[in-house]
Amino acid sequence: MRIADRRGFILYIVVAVLLGLAILAFALNSFKTGAVTQLSRNVDQNRLALLAQSANAELIATLKSQVNLNPSSQTFVNFRSVFPAAGAPEPILPFTVDLTTNFEPQKTVQLA
Repeated sequence: MRIADRRGFILYIVVAVLLGLAILAFALNSFKTGAVTQLSRNVDQNRLALLAQSANAELIATLKSQVNLNPSSQTFVNFRSVFPAAGAPEPILPFTVDLTTNFEPQKTVQLA
């Protein structure tokens, strides 16, 4: 009768091991899904940072070209008004310098 009492004992062990493997597989799947999501967010953040740097560089290049090309332009006058001339009194602050209006970086927009 002892053998009859132990009948099916192996089945419970096999089912328990399979259940444990299923739980581990589910945990690994969730972990990998989270890692992929985090990686995609990192890629998006890096791309946005690169686009922001590109727009900033394009704006600075535009300002430099406008300031250096035409000394009689409004941009040149506003840019140079920040620096006092020799013997001139210092500028009174606060004042605003409107260098560009409705600026849209063309190269950066093309990249995006």
